[in-house]
Amino acid sequence: MRTGTHLTREFRLFLFQLRDVKKLLLIPGVFLILLIPLLLFLTMKKYEDLSYAEEYLELLAQYLMPVLSVWGPGFAFVNLIESEGEEVHYVNHRMKDSQMLLWLGLYLVFLALWFGIVGIWLEGVWMEYLRQVISCCFYTGLLYCVMYWGGSMTLAFLAVGLYWMASLFAHQIPLDILNCYDPRTMTAELLEEKYIYLMLAAAVLYVFGLIGNRQKQQFH
Repeated sequence: MRTGTHLTREFRLFLFQLRDVKKLLLIPGVFLILLIPLLLFLTMKKYEDLSYAEEYLELLAQYLMPVLSVWGPGFAFVNLIESEGEEVHYVNHRMKDSQMLLWLGLYLVFLALWFGIVGIWLEGVWMEYLRQVISCCFYTGLLYCVMYWGGSMTLAFLAVGLYWMASLFAHQIPLDILNCYDPRTMTAELLEEKYIYLMLAAAVLYVFGLIGNRQKQQFH
């Protein structure tokens, strides 16, 4: 009974966060619903070969989808991290770990629908979706960890932005297995070679964020 009450309260808070973010959620939607499909369609029209569109999908997905996973929770949590009355929000609703998972789950469901539609025309999209799931988990874990240990959403967004730029353009991530971006086509071998370790790193980041979350709870 207590668990059901807790889950109901957490879901109501999640719905409140959705209403609070409002139009900000349209920005990732524009990229995922309009821009990427448009670029894929133009690529198919130009080359008249699905293989080019499949390669383009792999690049566009890695460029945009993982980093956009932190857009919603980033703005939803700003009042709980930085506002003057954040201790009131925190005391009333206690731990915030489940809220991060709800935001991540919503985004992954949205991506699943997106890939399901794209899969009507292109093959192999579900392996790419698996890569995006792991990458989104890593980005979410990074945001969760930094925002509680740094105590600033600005710092958390900065950390995510620097990681995103370093992984895509500078190739300066110290350990390659911690780089979400990989130019190779997603396969079971690549999953075993790299992305399974990236998922473990995402779990570690989430645990560190959970510890920071718990300390904030005890402080308030």
